[in-house]
Amino acid sequence: PKRDWSSDVCSSDLKKIKIIFSPTSTGLKSGEIVINHSISSTPDTLLVDGTGVFPAISPSKTQIDFGNVLVNSSKTDSVVITNSGTDILNISQVNSSNEEIIVLPFDATIAPNSSKTFKVIFNPLSSVGQRNDSVTFSSDAGAPLKISIRGNGIAPFFSPSSSTIIIGNSIVGTPKLDSVVIRNIGSAQLSIFSTASSNGQFSISPLTANIAASESTTFYITFIPGSTGTKQSNIIFS
Repeated sequence: PKRDWSSDVCSSDLKKIKIIFSPTSTGLKSGEIVINHSISSTPDTLLVDGTGVFPAISPSKTQIDFGNVLVNSSKTDSVVITNSGTDILNISQVNSSNEEIIVLPFDATIAPNSSKTFKVIFNPLSSVGQRNDSVTFSSDAGAPLKISIRGNGIAPFFSPSSSTIIIGNSIVGTPKLDSVVIRNIGSAQLSIFSTASSNGQFSISPLTANIAASESTTFYITFIPGSTGTKQSNIIFS
């Protein structure tokens, strides 16, 4: 905009004129500064130009879907932030709406036409179920940038058909068979790494198993009494 300014300059003196450039948009801007003075009726003209610059934040994606992730484990994805503007982009902080979602690094400085990769980590801590959250990048490029985050926490759940098995009478030295069904009523695979008996007169098979969600496996318990009398054992699933 045009602004008028005046001042007296004494003989053999200097006067500094401060020129302020405040662009309202990007790109090259040109102008003139016209100086009218008492030395001549013809004014002096000073040509000025400057380039308006501004950072711009551009994400490689606006949504991340982690799918199924085991509770107390983690899964990592990433988003690339590009400065598509003409000035340095300063990302002051990255915030998550859920403590189970971590973004690294927490801030960044990105030169024009350059990029930075941010790791996004989903770590469901304690509960199963769907998460619908977001991470927000705050910068000097204007309004905060929001990335939508989805993920589903899953876990297995051990469910026996019975907590007590009474095999009944068996002749000493003669095997007698019974069974227990282990059902996985969780949402992730149940891995049984080992089975054991606290009493050698009882054995169990199979020793290991992988049970898919909503599926079951039958374990067979064999009792071979070594002497008369009531025998007891704990069957241990690990």
